Amino acid sequence: MSEDLRNEQEAINSIYGEHTFEKALDQAPHECFLAIPHRDTTLRLLFPPCYPDEAPQVLCVVKVGDCLPKGYGTKILTQAREALTRVFNPGAVCIFDLLEVLDYNSDESPHFEHDHSPQRDVSPSHKQGENRQSSVGSQVFDVSPTIAQPEWAISSPVTSKNSVFVARACSITSPSETKTALIHLLATDKRVAKATHNITSYRIRRRTSSAIDTPLRNVIYQDYDDGGETAAGGRLLHLLKVMDAWDVFVVVSRWYGGVRLGPVAREVIMEGGWSKG
Repeated sequence: MSEDLRNEQEAINSIYGEHTFEKALDQAPHECFLAIPHRDTTLRLLFPPCYPDEAPQVLCVVKVGDCLPKGYGTKILTQAREALTRVFNPGAVCIFDLLEVLDYNSDESPHFEHDHSPQRDVSPSHKQGENRQSSVGSQVFDVSPTIAQPEWAISSPVTSKNSVFVARACSITSPSETKTALIHLLATDKRVAKATHNITSYRIRRRTSSAIDTPLRNVIYQDYDDGGETAAGGRLLHLLKVMDAWDVFVVVSRWYGGVRLGPVAREVIMEGGWSKG
C-alpha cells in the first residue's frame, strides 16, 4: 500500500470510523474494502500501484444489509462507479471525495426509491417543508428550509500526528451570516457536528461613510472562536490577516489532537479566491 493510500485510509477511518476503509485480508495486495456510511453497504475497490496518478476501480459490492430492498446493491454499485469518474483527478487521492458524494446522496439520491424500504424511518423533523434539527452537546440547532445553503470551498483532509483536519470557507458580507452558516453546517453534516473541535474565524471589510458627502472609509469586522482548542481561533485569524483575506468565514474541523491548523486553512482560502498570495 502506497504512502498516499495509507494516509488517506487513516484520515477516512478517523472521520468515519475505524473499519470504514481497510485493506482486503485475502491475497489481493492492491484491493480494499470501503464501507459506505448510513447505507449498510460495502464496496471492494482495486487500486493501481501508481495510485493516485491512476484511478482506482470499484470492483463489486461485497455486503448489502439484510433489510435493504432487492436491487439496492446493483444501484449503489452503479452510483459509486459514476461518482468515481467525477471525483477522480490524476495525482490527487479521491476516496474521501467519493464517500462525501455517496454519504451526501444517501437520503436524496435519484437512483433510489426510499418509500419502499422497510428500514427507512422518517421522523417529523425531516418531513418536507419542516425544519431539520441537529444536536451538538446540549445545543439543538434548527435549520429552516428557506435558509440558503452556504457555498463552501472544502480542503482535502490532512492527517498529522493521529489527527485529521478539514477546512472549509464561504463568502460572507456581515457577521450575522457566520452564525447562520455555522448552524447550517452543524445541522446538515454529521461528521462536522461530531468533530473534536470546530475552530472558526472571519474577516469582513466594508466601504461606508458616516454622513452624506463624506469620504468612504473601511469598516473592518473580524472575530474568531477557539472551538474548545486554546488559541486555535486566534492563530486562524492571524492566518487570514497574513493572507490578506477578506469577506470570508473559515471553519477548520479537527478530529482528535494535533497541531497542523494552517496548511488546510491556507489551501481552502487560496482555492476560494479570498486571498491573492
